Amino acid sequence: MPLDQTHKVLGFTGSIGSGCTYISEVIADAKEYHYRYYKLSDAIRDHLKEQGNCKEDVKLLQDTGNELRRNIGSMYLVEKTFKKIEEDVEKEGADIKGVILDGIKNEGEVQGLKMLPNFFLFSVHADKEIRI
Repeated sequence: MPLDQTHKVLGFTGSIGSGCTYISEVIADAKEYHYRYYKLSDAIRDHLKEQGNCKEDVKLLQDTGNELRRNIGSMYLVEKTFKKIEEDVEKEGADIKGVILDGIKNEGEVQGLKMLPNFFLFSVHADKEIRI
């Protein structure tokens, strides 16, 4: 893995529309922090594209993600994302201080990520009226 104990991993979880992606992107866009942004659901989208399905549907993404976790393992999306991080660092020689993982939706992912020494989980909540 290209990350060592000096790199921070910021994980974001929350209801759809709660603001996780917005907060994650703001941090990643602040160039002085040197954080790279990754969305766990991109691994699901990649899987669907490999299957010939390019449909963007929340239910399909959720169902496929749950199926992948059930059939391959609860850390599958995280492992695919870390492989992408490794490829990016090797290809770009990126000077990063940490990564942002957006879209953590599963307890198994949290438990696995908690094994990392510098993992921080943020749960973002907003009232339904605000999310709408």
